[in-house]
Amino acid sequence: PLAKLRPWFKGLEQIDEKATGKIGLKIAGSLAVPEVDAFVEIRDVSVPGKSDIPKTDVTVKLAAREGRADISAEAVAKDYDPATFKAEMAFLPKKWAANPDSLLAEQIKGKLDLPRVQLSRFQSLIPNALELGGVTSGKVAIAGTVGEPIVDGGLNLSGGKLRMKGGAIPELSGIAFDLDANLKSVSIKGAVDDLAGGNLRINGKMELTNPAGDGLGPMDISVKAVGLPLVRNEFLIVRANADLRIAGSLAEARISGEVGVIDSVFYKDIALLP
Repeated sequence: PLAKLRPWFKGLEQIDEKATGKIGLKIAGSLAVPEVDAFVEIRDVSVPGKSDIPKTDVTVKLAAREGRADISAEAVAKDYDPATFKAEMAFLPKKWAANPDSLLAEQIKGKLDLPRVQLSRFQSLIPNALELGGVTSGKVAIAGTVGEPIVDGGLNLSGGKLRMKGGAIPELSGIAFDLDANLKSVSIKGAVDDLAGGNLRINGKMELTNPAGDGLGPMDISVKAVGLPLVRNEFLIVRANADLRIAGSLAEARISGEVGVIDSVFYKDIALLP
């Protein structure tokens, strides 16, 4: 049981008492040409008190022989397609021992496939949510070398919907976005087709490093809205169109563009005569 490891590993208190783990390792061959087979299995991983989140089984395998190493991993939850990871690289421990820097020059190749996930399963995680919908999927590709990896990934959401209690946040539907990222930048293209009768479009990019190498780089994001609700109460409705641009670093970002009030209504009884 993984619960027995809680005194030594932080975070395991968030895992259900029934979760179990198993580790296997087999080493053969010679010191010059070793063969390694290893695996890690974790079963029935779940979050206590969150029955909507299904139990998940995780398996990681390593097979290294004849100068090559293959790594595979799979996470399987009930009623979901598995999330899978596969990677490969050279396995030359004798060479690395004689020249440790050579390890950093080894080529790597890997791929992570994230399954299609229905967000409705996670509605209980959002306080005051009456409805949560949409489907997400994603992929990550790894290339380059151990010392200088190249990572490119993408995450997609389609058919998103959110409805909250109380009405402080208007109902959102037709939510969609594409997020693309690597080790240097993040790009996003998103939309909300129906935001209380209006709509919203976001498109932009942020650099993850600045020239000094001590923080995030600049961003360039455009926000366009049509009929966006700004104020809605018992006597006032205000909507606006917007075409804005956010540019610069987080510390010195500048907002430019136009905002125009449209289709607004003021309801109030006014006594014209004393």
